[in-house]
Amino acid sequence: MRQPHPARTGLGSSAAAIVAGLLIGRALVVGGDTTVSDEDVLALAADLERHPDNVTACLLGGLTLAWSEDGRVDAAG
Repeated sequence: MRQPHPARTGLGSSAAAIVAGLLIGRALVVGGDTTVSDEDVLALAADLERHPDNVTACLLGGLTLAWSEDGRVDAAG
């Protein structure tokens, strides 16, 4: 049986692409880093990805913990 390619088996490649796109977009806007916080990026990315644990690891790096409560995403890393 052929093994699936790791980049397509839940290793966060879509989360990485979403976070990278949001950070690039923020960087291209004058003053984007002051008007769009990391918390805003996390919320947008989690909404797009539907896996806050994956986007949190991409955004914060290392070992992270993510949770959502009342529609708000929080993380600790």
